Amino acid sequence: MGLSEICLSQTVSMYSYNTFLSSVKEMNPLSKKAENNIIYGGAQLKAAKGNFDPQLGTNIESKQFNSSNYFTYVNAELKQPLYTSQYLKVGYQYGKGIFINPELLTPLVGLPYVGIEASLLQGLMFDKRRADVVKAKHYSEYFSAEQKYK
Repeated sequence: MGLSEICLSQTVSMYSYNTFLSSVKEMNPLSKKAENNIIYGGAQLKAAKGNFDPQLGTNIESKQFNSSNYFTYVNAELKQPLYTSQYLKVGYQYGKGIFINPELLTPLVGLPYVGIEASLLQGLMFDKRRADVVKAKHYSEYFSAEQKYK
């Protein structure tokens, strides 16, 4: 009598095929791994594109001795990497002093400059920055396609 009451009180619930698939996609560790790989691929792409961010740098060298300025040299520049292996450069140099290298001596107001930094035939066809971007794009596309077709 006790056993039959327990068996009769249970109800049978059925999942439809679509409900079953959606619950498997939500809960399965492999589907979570595939989602994480897609997120990781996007992060890799963002990091690779970050190699093309502008770079700001400053170099200051100075020497004082016996209350006289032996030399002071300041070089500040902004470099913008191009998609090829070149850089656009904008900068400012200032150099003065008693014992400064004549190559570093500038007018009293300093010396602004604009230019292009280019390696001759190095990285002309392909370089590490562009390779990282292409690799990250393919990585992201691969895992998106893998999740879509599995």
